[in-house]
Amino acid sequence: MVDDFTATVVGAAIAGGIGLFTVLIQQRWQRKESVNEIILGPLYNFLVSVEQAELGRSANVENPWDKVGKYDRLKVPKKIHVAIDATCAALKEYETAQTDYSNFAWQVTRPGALSAFTDVLRPYRDSSNSFPFKTLGILWDGSRELGLIYDAFFMHAVRHVVDPDAAWKELEASEVGDPWFNGKFIAFMRKQDPDTLVRLHRAITSQPEAQRAAELLKVSDLKQVLAVNLARAAHIRIQRRLKVQV
Repeated sequence: MVDDFTATVVGAAIAGGIGLFTVLIQQRWQRKESVNEIILGPLYNFLVSVEQAELGRSANVENPWDKVGKYDRLKVPKKIHVAIDATCAALKEYETAQTDYSNFAWQVTRPGALSAFTDVLRPYRDSSNSFPFKTLGILWDGSRELGLIYDAFFMHAVRHVVDPDAAWKELEASEVGDPWFNGKFIAFMRKQDPDTLVRLHRAITSQPEAQRAAELLKVSDLKQVLAVNLARAAHIRIQRRLKVQV
């Protein structure tokens, strides 16, 4: 009788222990899935967008790590946490460097360089200081302001100060701004007036401030490359955790 009672108690204890263990495992799994879905999933997408941003551009996506509270950050595995913090610190440095470059390019370099740039396009511009679409053989009564053409090209020009062809090719490959018009404009000039492309490049790079703009851009580019490399390392760690298929 005692043996039967003992066996019953032991059996109940074992069953209870197994049940408790199962509940704990389920709770742990649910916490892990919650971290994956609420924190790591959005971070993964953000890091990928950082990697895919063109050189000299930002991802233009809000960093979800900024919204994760201190307590919730403790739920993230340490190696991933460290990798994310390193990436975010590098991104802040890049943003600062990019702002320094942009402010200098816009406030200091643009006034003189824009005037020289538009003078080169004098044979093509209309009364509104724009480049008519019909010049490109497009049957559309529209035009592109010369200042917008300048703004699209400036960064590429100072990145490739001694190589105008590389600068125009980089703009041609860019998906930022208006790739359709940029492609049409460059193709037209290459065919009809290739020297104008060289002179437009020179109108920017010959400015006294162009060298400083190029230096600031180089710093910005290097900081972006570092941030991208760190983002890739963090993204790989999260990918392994989430078991994302690529």
